[in-house]
Amino acid sequence: MGDFREEQIWREARLLTAALHQLTEAFPAELASRIRSACISLLDSLARSADLSLSRQTSGSTRKVSRLAEQLDAEIHEAYERGLMERSSFSSLEKETELLRQLLKRESTTQP
Repeated sequence: MGDFREEQIWREARLLTAALHQLTEAFPAELASRIRSACISLLDSLARSADLSLSRQTSGSTRKVSRLAEQLDAEIHEAYERGLMERSSFSSLEKETELLRQLLKRESTTQP
């Protein structure tokens, strides 16, 4: 296995994290903190999952990453529902989170 940072799922998660970090600068502190924390947890779990796959991938790590992606998606929806982002930003973020979910599904079906 190569460098996990070259994997598409990692690159997409980093792009989403960067976009959300910038967008949340204008959010209420509590919501911004939850979104940023979810982003960091997602990236951390992806990195740990890659480390585990060097020896043996666990379904638990994949489930954790999936739960974190779902949590992040819920936080994005909350921000939109509270009127903190425009429809275009929300649509773009929704596409990114959907791509992450698809990549996670693909990854979980290709694991030994």
